[in-house]
Amino acid sequence: MGSVAIGVLAPMGRAAGLVLLAALAAGPVGAETAEHPPGSQAQTELIVARFKERFAVVGPQLADGVEQLYAPKVRFRDPITAVEGREALRAYLAHFGETAAGARFTITDTFVQPGSAAVFWTMTFAAEEGESTGAIQGVSLLRVRERVYEERDYFDLGEVYDQVPVLNWFTGLVKSRFAP
Repeated sequence: MGSVAIGVLAPMGRAAGLVLLAALAAGPVGAETAEHPPGSQAQTELIVARFKERFAVVGPQLADGVEQLYAPKVRFRDPITAVEGREALRAYLAHFGETAAGARFTITDTFVQPGSAAVFWTMTFAAEEGESTGAIQGVSLLRVRERVYEERDYFDLGEVYDQVPVLNWFTGLVKSRFAP
């Protein structure tokens, strides 16, 4: 620590100095902390479990508690959107939760290694009455330290367009032109 710091702490008394040292060592208030070593297999598995819970049912609650899953400087990208930062992701998830409310993600497979994971899923859309109107398959690639710092979602945008009445006519036309 150095003689300057010890000289500053000496007038405080030993107990007060140790408390101050412990507070300084802990880092800034509100800093991200991991339950397990950052990027470890155990931390990555914990974050994947939280990810699965969060996306089980889509609704406005997706934006709640994102700090438990995502790092402050998270980068997110899918075929439609790219956002940077936890607050931008919170806004995106709030909008997605409202527009796709009632949809469900079924996790079909996961591959986890220290610091990264692939989560395969099927998203089933819900009609106003709660019945299924279609589904798309995709995969979320997660990069993890204390929290997810990068998420990249892959899915077939054509499957999404097939769910929209006007667009499904157009995608059907395009597909028919390329079919043998």
